[in-house]
Amino acid sequence: MGFAALPYELRLQVTTLANVVDAVNLLCTSRFLYTQMADESMWKVFCSRYGATDLSVFRPNITFYQLYAGLLHTYGPLIGLWANDHPFKGNIMEFRYFRHGIIGEVWRFPTIPLDNLMTNEKKYAPELPSYHKFLNIELVTGVRYNVKQFQDTRIIALPQIRPARLSWHVDQGYADYVEDHQPTFHRLSATRQSIWLHRALTKPTLHPEFPGSGNDAWYDSERDLPHLLEEPSLAFDNTSILVPLNIPRDYLMGAPGTIVKPPALSIYPFPTSGEISNLHTPHFYGIDDFRDVTYWDPDIEQHNHDRQRVYPRYYPLRIHKHHLAISMDDPQWHPKCLEGLWLCASGTYGTEVIYLEYNELREEISACKITGNIQVPRGATAWKFDINSEALLDISDIEVFGKFLRFSKVYCGEAVVSDRGFRPHTTSFKRLVVVIDSYDEIRLRIGATIHISRCIRYRGRD
Repeated sequence: MGFAALPYELRLQVTTLANVVDAVNLLCTSRFLYTQMADESMWKVFCSRYGATDLSVFRPNITFYQLYAGLLHTYGPLIGLWANDHPFKGNIMEFRYFRHGIIGEVWRFPTIPLDNLMTNEKKYAPELPSYHKFLNIELVTGVRYNVKQFQDTRIIALPQIRPARLSWHVDQGYADYVEDHQPTFHRLSATRQSIWLHRALTKPTLHPEFPGSGNDAWYDSERDLPHLLEEPSLAFDNTSILVPLNIPRDYLMGAPGTIVKPPALSIYPFPTSGEISNLHTPHFYGIDDFRDVTYWDPDIEQHNHDRQRVYPRYYPLRIHKHHLAISMDDPQWHPKCLEGLWLCASGTYGTEVIYLEYNELREEISACKITGNIQVPRGATAWKFDINSEALLDISDIEVFGKFLRFSKVYCGEAVVSDRGFRPHTTSFKRLVVVIDSYDEIRLRIGATIHISRCIRYRGRD
């Protein structure tokens, strides 16, 4: 008995469980099977793989077939959060649905005014991000129909699908700068390329790898990259050019490392206005980025050197779906419940994003920085604690923390501190006291500071 002889409901179930390309190829083998291509329930299942189950989110008269074939098959994997490997600071972008298709946004957190850094309490309380639109992926629907022919018998099948339209989302004042620059997604291959920090008369230091391995808890290996042809990643080594020059300041250079980073997403070229480029590659002060230098002449101004632009690589960022918080007095509560994305106050650097991971073997909670700063960069472990550690609080701890809730959990651990650059010889550890007040709230005291830094769980957007 062939596939075509199966009951329709069973054929539908088989095709919706299959890879979409395989399912379509199968249905195109005969006129009888091809009629199933017009079944909206099948395309609804395919769209639901990317969270698109309600057509009312989009403009009227869109079908699930049009939505999947014209938008989601290629760009559906974009939906969600992405973290990039920009040195020190890192960055997060998010893709979500809107009326015309998919919109891309970059996270930004408020900066603390320089004139009141010492007294501003906001540096000890995290804030939610603001979302800056930068890219539109618009569904383009056709008014014509594709016609499929089987042995001289013509049947009208499905509306004609045209490629989605990509455009930069910018303020009106910058429109003239981007009209000739269309955004392009690139699916990049795995790479060993790493970032190194150097200064004259010192040994090059490896910048924290991001991701550090394919097993990073924050890296969502279950999500795919957009369905595009994979391109080779840029591979270069400019250490032989830069190191002998003994440049008397801190700078970054590129060279292969030992850890293989998985395939990644990149978007380039950025328009010349600088607005969008600044969103994806936030500036960090005090260290020059020479990763793109291919030739150096000390008699030439820095900005005139030959350069090959290095664009950030984006990786799928895991976010847990938290529906019901577990009460601290619930017997089911365990430090593993802390796993996920958190927003933490980082003193003068404002709010930063960390991912808390529970290591079952070591019985340890560690905080990996998704975004960072010039002292403790993205990719570094900001702090950690043993879940069996005895909380030995002294008088100053009690005075600084003040109020403890009835079911607060208290642990002791260590936090990393460093001077600018995060070099091994300038990095040390300080005593850490962690107070977990609820499923969504943590307080930290690092060293002997009189200030408490707060962390809140990121639960997604409303």
